Order: sequence, then C-alpha cells, then structure tokens
Amino acid sequence: MKQKKDRFKDYIKKYLINNNDDFRSLLSYKNLKKNNQSYKYLTNKIYSLRFILDPKYVDKLLCDQFTEAYRVEDFETCYDVLTYIYKYYFFEIDLRYSDYPDKLNRVFMIPFRNNMQELITAIIVLLRGSGNHLTNITLADMELITGAEKVDGLLEFKDSVDYASNYPTYYLLEHKNGKLYYDYADGYEFSLVARRPVPVDDSLCQSNLLLLEAKGYGIYEDNRLVLNEYLNQPNAYNSYERKLVKDMIPFNFEEVNEDDLILKFESEFNRIGQMYSYDNAESEVQ
Repeated sequence: MKQKKDRFKDYIKKYLINNNDDFRSLLSYKNLKKNNQSYKYLTNKIYSLRFILDPKYVDKLLCDQFTEAYRVEDFETCYDVLTYIYKYYFFEIDLRYSDYPDKLNRVFMIPFRNNMQELITAIIVLLRGSGNHLTNITLADMELITGAEKVDGLLEFKDSVDYASNYPTYYLLEHKNGKLYYDYADGYEFSLVARRPVPVDDSLCQSNLLLLEAKGYGIYEDNRLVLNEYLNQPNAYNSYERKLVKDMIPFNFEEVNEDDLILKFESEFNRIGQMYSYDNAESEVQ
C-alpha cells in the first residue's frame, strides 16, 4: 500500500488532470503552459508547500486545518490550504548594497511559489543590472548559483554549492538572511534580510514581485569603483578622468523612477530569467 504522502500526491495530480480550468489557472501564476510534464511539476510544487506550514510563516489556522485534514486523509482540504498559500502568500525582503546600504536599497515582496533562481533574477532587475554577469545567493550553509554557471562545471569543484532553481524562495525565509553577489570580477555584494510573511490581495497575487520602497537608481554595470566614488563624494574629481565623479555616471542616481522600474519589471524578469535558466529543469515545462 502506498504511503500517505504518495496518496496525497496522487490526489493532487488527479485533481489537476480532471479540473482543467483550475490547472491552467495555477500554471498562469508561473507563466507556464500546459503539457505532460507540467502536471508533475505543479503536483510537486503544490505538495512541497506543506513544508512551510509553520505558525512562524503561515497563519496558525491554516497550519492546524492542514494538519487535521491530513491526519484523516481529507486531501481536498489539504489541497485547498496549499493552493491558497501558492496563490497568496508572499514575504518581505530588505535588500541593501553592502558598501553603501543607506544609499542603494530595495524593500520588496515575493511569492512563496517562486524559487531562489527567480529571486536572483528579480533582484538583478530591481538593481537595473544587465544580467550579463554571473551571480549567486550565499546562505550560511549553501551557495546557490544560477543555471548559467553550469558551463563552468562549478559543482565538480566546490562543496555546498547547488542550483538556486532547486530551492523555494522560502528557503531564504527559513535562513532569515543571506548575501547576493553579482559580477564576480567587479564584486557587487548585497545583504538580504527576510521577514514578514503575509497573504496579499487578489489584485496583487499573480505578480512575481511587489516593490515597497526603493532608494538609488541602481548599479553602474562594470563600474563599481566609480559608483562607490560617487556615493562617497559626488562632487570629487576622479583621479584618472579629472572630471567630477557625478559626470561619469550615465544616469541620475538620485532618481529611482519606481514607476518605470515596475512597468519594465515583468519583461526584464523574463529576459534575464532566460539568460540565467540555461538548461534548467523549469525551462522544460514551459
């Protein structure tokens, strides 16, 4: 006889197969198309959300409801609880540039349903990066890299390294904080602090990101030292160029232009996401 967890997975998959409208709706939250593999993908995605059912992260009523329903194998209720979390639960992240945290930072919310590679992608978009450089999120016990780094064979040479697409975003929530590194040669570093999981409204729940606060236009691609000179003293003369440092920056750093950032977010999220998703598992179900 199958174990209870396998019976529950079977229930989820059967439900998705027999309820096409619900299935397509759930896929739309991940911008995925229906195919044979997407049933397995979505089944595993929904099932995996049971591991975040903790009153520290999810309303205790939902936790208790799932626990009791799972005990008596009321899989319909279990499914409803997990799909509610899939659709509505987000958590807040405070992102700060390690060199000048008060001058370049973002506060935003992301959904539990996304993975850590999608979080990396969202951050690069928020920082107005090009995505042309390697990047990772490093936690206390793990360095999470993008699929683009597969070409370097990094996993063969380093312990405690894995692909970010293998981990849900709430992995950061459980760790509470971490670091994002972008462009290993230029050396951009950002601190990440996770906090405040909450359900969001219907009008917001299909977003990949909700921007709450932003300071500083973004990074200066391939020119971190120049950006730091500017942040340290905008009206100083650059020792090499012999002109005001602020005249060397090709944008107005003080003008964040949040409306433009939000307007372009989804298109940039998809573009950079494809760059970082080289041959990864999720690209196969799209």
